[in-house]
Amino acid sequence: MGGSVGLKGTDGQLWKRAVELGAGPVTPERTREFLGRIRNRNRFDLLVAPGRMGELYAPKSSQVVGKTGEKTTAEDTKRIAREMVSRGAALLIFVGGDGTPRAPSFLQRGKECSRSDAASLESKEVLAAFVARSMKRGSLYLLGPGTTVKAIADSMGVPKTLLGVDAMVGGRPVGVDLNEKGILKLMDSYEVTKLIVTPIGGNGFLFGRGNRQFTPEVLRRVGREGITVVATRDKLQRLEALRVDTGDFALDQTFSDYIGVIVGDNERIKMEVRC
Repeated sequence: MGGSVGLKGTDGQLWKRAVELGAGPVTPERTREFLGRIRNRNRFDLLVAPGRMGELYAPKSSQVVGKTGEKTTAEDTKRIAREMVSRGAALLIFVGGDGTPRAPSFLQRGKECSRSDAASLESKEVLAAFVARSMKRGSLYLLGPGTTVKAIADSMGVPKTLLGVDAMVGGRPVGVDLNEKGILKLMDSYEVTKLIVTPIGGNGFLFGRGNRQFTPEVLRRVGREGITVVATRDKLQRLEALRVDTGDFALDQTFSDYIGVIVGDNERIKMEVRC
């Protein structure tokens, strides 16, 4: 919910700030979309949390597990998840962001720390220098989160937030930690906009995790041809494929192909993109 407005999650009271900035809940629609794509629903029982935690968006035949008050917290999620497991649940599906449980028994393969060994750092420096040399002076560049993208800004002597989306033109910063509104406003001022992103986390997401400021509207305006993907070789070796999950399945499908990822000085590796 908070990603498109530049917030790093909506835990605690941050959801109020997200609403103030114009964000709306995305979980209900994502839940309905997920459930609508399940085949052979009559072959299993669906357990759901009560109320807005799941019941309101699930088929009436679903079994409601647990009880909650008017306001819910991460503790409610953990308690109900454990109760579902105790009742024989074979698969737990969390429709949400970073506020979901992080206990090892519940956690999907997720965020991984960026490697900082000498070989990895050298690889980032080489590809960063190549990308920096390739940038066109009159174009607007939107730099996504991640240490590999930050290395590009570092090589140019330009400040870069690690987890945010920043903008530069002609080697100078023109926007810091932008949300969707700020990105679109900047794009209106330039004829050409380019995105530079790196796969996020252990699942290799290009879009949809950690950079939701790049909304479907932003991505459509930029176009696939305006997107540059960078990563180190060792990062790609640990990924089965790259992934997109923008919340717009039709848009996601336009990315479902192979894309060249810059891994060095004019060196690219083709990676499959899945949605």
